[in-house]
Amino acid sequence: MKTATMRWPYWLRPILSPRADSRVQLSTFTRYAAVLLVFLLAVNSTIDHFYRQDYNVLNEQLIGFLAGQHCLSLKNHDVRAFSSAVRFFIPYCPKDRISAELKGVEKSTPTTPTTPITVPILVALTCFVGLKLGWAQACGMIVGYFGLLRSSEILRITGQDVILRTRYNKASTIRLGKTKNNREECVQFGANSLAERALIFAIQLNGHVIGKKLFGFKNYAEIYKIVNEFNYHFNVNIHITPHSLRAGGATHYRMQNMPMNEICIIGRWSDESTAKKYIDPVFAILPETIDAEKRVKPRELTALNPYLAPESA
Repeated sequence: MKTATMRWPYWLRPILSPRADSRVQLSTFTRYAAVLLVFLLAVNSTIDHFYRQDYNVLNEQLIGFLAGQHCLSLKNHDVRAFSSAVRFFIPYCPKDRISAELKGVEKSTPTTPTTPITVPILVALTCFVGLKLGWAQACGMIVGYFGLLRSSEILRITGQDVILRTRYNKASTIRLGKTKNNREECVQFGANSLAERALIFAIQLNGHVIGKKLFGFKNYAEIYKIVNEFNYHFNVNIHITPHSLRAGGATHYRMQNMPMNEICIIGRWSDESTAKKYIDPVFAILPETIDAEKRVKPRELTALNPYLAPESA
């Protein structure tokens, strides 16, 4: 980006410094930089063609106008990334035109809420995964559901991230890494809960090898594929995805009358408005959901794996 803006007035160049760059993860920074570079080169082309390479004509208003024009050439899913990149690197740029485009995208492409799954469907999915892939992966379904884990978290957890319950600590804990504020996140499970039993069983299977993935999944595609196979096998008429574990667990807790602030703590959501996007108690009692529960015909988990016999979830 420095090369692309060498001819720009100094005060208009994108903000680049180690301290400012560290506001986001490296992967996010790289994505923003790639998106913005396309725009910077387009600005240069405009100045060269229409203003005979006179870069002194550049000002905040012109950059804002060109940013709005640039949005017109972007696909809907790229507008949000471009808006974030401009906000990050060129905070002085007027964003009226970008904001208008962004609102238009949001109106024209409403988000589809994630389908939560109920406990009976979870049990059936767990059995299906256990028989198709193995019980370490099946344990990942249970722990992901009750721990409100993201798919990325299910994929990266190793045995070294787990601190099992002892007489000194009353809950089994999974360490999930540090946040942007350098605070370590975790999720905990109560004594003898289904999630704790699944966690202990996964430890026995994969937890003794340093660095080995606890739940045995190779990548997100493998999780996505097995969930799709489950949908197809039982002809489930609701759209279940890997994200349905996190949404289903949050909905389950809410239907158990758990306060929203406690759900936010388990799910590591910073505010309730974000958590509410995942919670859908009405869905759990819809005819389509009841029909799906009948179709999957969940077997007793204890029949397939007595070790996972729970007293409660």
